[in-house]
Amino acid sequence: MRRFRYWKQLKSTDRLRIYAFLFILTLAALSSTSALLISPDWDGLLLNFGTEMIGSSITFIVIDWIIEKRLELEATQKEARREKLHLIKELRSRNNRRALYAVDELRAKGWITNGMLRRKYLANADLQNAILHSADLRQANLDSANMTKAILRSAQLGHAFLHNANLQQADLTAADLESSLLISAILRSAKLSRTNLRYANLLNADLEGADLTGSDLYQATLPNGSIWYEGMNIDQFTNPKPDDF
Repeated sequence: MRRFRYWKQLKSTDRLRIYAFLFILTLAALSSTSALLISPDWDGLLLNFGTEMIGSSITFIVIDWIIEKRLELEATQKEARREKLHLIKELRSRNNRRALYAVDELRAKGWITNGMLRRKYLANADLQNAILHSADLRQANLDSANMTKAILRSAQLGHAFLHNANLQQADLTAADLESSLLISAILRSAKLSRTNLRYANLLNADLEGADLTGSDLYQATLPNGSIWYEGMNIDQFTNPKPDDF
């Protein structure tokens, strides 16, 4: 009973090593026994068994090395998951210094652009001055986030939630904001040239001073609730006059 409890307490990898050793030992014994049945030569049996054991030992060492590498890989992956969770937690921080540190770490590891931030909840995060060039933030929740002067050139923000987000003076040049929700977002003096805003919802958004040169506004909902159409004068939103509304 004690032996059984001891066996259950062993790590799965240690049990696997024991199974592998016993299996290899059994094969060596069967091979030597078969040779003895064919030719009853005890000297040859001992020689053959020794040879089999040497080969079995080498095989066991290789298997043990594979198991060790597997353990190292699992430990590395576990540590990476723990670090990702920590950095995402820091990224949504309302402390700008902590959030910017998280951005730097994520970018250094290539996690800004690899899709890890898709659909993440980052509402109310203080990301002002953050360098998020080419970031993959598709479907991310950035409601009420402060991204003043953030660098979001070529960022992927399709279907992102940006309700009440502060993007004042942010650089969104060539960014993809298709179908994003920018309701009541502050985009004053933002760089939106060559930006994809197809189907975006800009209801009540502040676009004063924004540069929309070459942007695609197909079927976008504009600040006054109207739908953009070919030839529409956007200056009424980017350079409004008292009688424009």
